[in-house]
Amino acid sequence: MFVNQIYHHLKSARLSMYKFGTFFLIAATSSACLSKSLPTSAPSSPKRRSAPNSAIHESRFSRAMALDAEGNIAEARALFTSLWKSECGKSELGHDAWRELLKIANRERDEDTMRQLAMADSCAFSEAQKREAQQDGCVLPRSPWWAAGRLFENALHAEAGEDRDRLFGEAIRLYLKDLGDHFESDDAPEPAINVAYAHLQRREPDAQIAILDRFVAAYGDPSRLKDLKRTRPQEHAKRLRYVAQALEAQAKTFFDIKHDAGAAGRALLRRASIDDGDIDARRVAACNAAKFFESARDQQKVREASRLAKRLRAACEK
Repeated sequence: MFVNQIYHHLKSARLSMYKFGTFFLIAATSSACLSKSLPTSAPSSPKRRSAPNSAIHESRFSRAMALDAEGNIAEARALFTSLWKSECGKSELGHDAWRELLKIANRERDEDTMRQLAMADSCAFSEAQKREAQQDGCVLPRSPWWAAGRLFENALHAEAGEDRDRLFGEAIRLYLKDLGDHFESDDAPEPAINVAYAHLQRREPDAQIAILDRFVAAYGDPSRLKDLKRTRPQEHAKRLRYVAQALEAQAKTFFDIKHDAGAAGRALLRRASIDDGDIDARRVAACNAAKFFESARDQQKVREASRLAKRLRAACEK
């Protein structure tokens, strides 16, 4: 489930609106701990991958992963399902696709699909996959943010007022207790961004900005990103997107609530510098950064943002 706050692209010299991506709730459903339903062994006569089909299926799997990362869940699910069925007992891709389907069902709170997948053949091919499929006797471990996520979701559907503020406050407390100092972890976006959103709903902009600062610094650490680009390119791309969204959210709060055009400009300049594949958003960020700096009368930063906008071939409004 995604909680969307869409801010429109700036269309005039006014600096009141900015396009923002998504604050979200990745709702973690309970695991179907159905170890008795899982296969206990790999196929008796496993076949190794063979060219050229191996390369084709690997490409299809990568495409499905990319679709999932982009939010095209239906297409990703269909491609993973096809791979699961076609590669079951033939290669490790069958089990890998099965597991990705479980992850999608987990995020979507689709307990029926979780249970169906748990009772189906996991297509574990290697010894490592067999151990993975039966780890802790469960199909998929429960998200560490399960309890906090439920509180957060309840707050989203509550009527405005003290009860809603209380629920958001409890979600904040539990998210941060579970997350600790691990803002650099792969799973950090849900607690960090939902906590930031909750603070904003509680009219606590300084707390929102502080949480996003910690998230951007740790999750988007340059040295970690450099390593991930080489070893885990999909995780690298995911991190760039979330860091970019966090900076956009900060800029929105700095300008609309804190009335600090300079700080908003700095956040947008950083966002525009992030090559997350969204060239339109980068161009908008660079143009708006220049306008924010102009409003703050910081000519040095105006020139810096304008140079970046020019490199991005952005058509900034005068």
